[in-house]
Amino acid sequence: MTQDDRPAPAKRLEEARIARGFKTATAACEYFGWNYVSYSQHESGQRGLSRAAERYATAFRVGEGWLLTGEGRGPSGEHEDIPKEPVREKRTEATKGFTPEIVPGKGLVGGRDFPIYAAAMGGNGHTIITFDAIEWVRRPAILENVKDAYGIYIVGDSMEPAYEQGDMALVHPHLPPTRGTDVILYHVPPTYEAECIIKRLVGFNDTEWKLRQYNPPLDFAEYRDDYPYCHRVVGKYNGR
Repeated sequence: MTQDDRPAPAKRLEEARIARGFKTATAACEYFGWNYVSYSQHESGQRGLSRAAERYATAFRVGEGWLLTGEGRGPSGEHEDIPKEPVREKRTEATKGFTPEIVPGKGLVGGRDFPIYAAAMGGNGHTIITFDAIEWVRRPAILENVKDAYGIYIVGDSMEPAYEQGDMALVHPHLPPTRGTDVILYHVPPTYEAECIIKRLVGFNDTEWKLRQYNPPLDFAEYRDDYPYCHRVVGKYNGR
């Protein structure tokens, strides 16, 4: 698809970005902590804007309706001052106890040495992670110098709205289990390919993990013998 063949919403998204003061898509993504791959697909017209329109409209200070249909408040025609803080995730009743921090562009360090692994849906809401990096991105400062830290693409909707499909969960593999945090529990050692579940850790004892998912709301337990490997999620790159 060429630039001239793009759908109108994709063209308006580019127009809004430039009017907001970001000369490149990379600059906008790094500032707001967005996943560049997802954003570039929206701006190129490879993916529709429906789910991301509100976020982009807020960041670029245009009307959501204008992005989608061309009606409503468009760019002012002048570059506006970029805010000191990036757009933050809305907190809802389902996630007010814990919302993963979206890492802003200014919180990135170093080169593109941070591996992102692919995920696929397994049975019963489980996820299969393949530990062969499909992308390398800039490392978040919170994981600077952390050995074996990694990110994974979120699939499925069991943890919405805290995590939505296309977000990248940022994982510290060496922190101990902690109540009130989000974790990835692995059935087998997390190498090559491994089955896992991504949930909130409500509590634990010697035999069980007590877990919570948001969509639909559900508290449940899994035996620690079945999921002996626990990695801590410390933030995310927003995919929208």
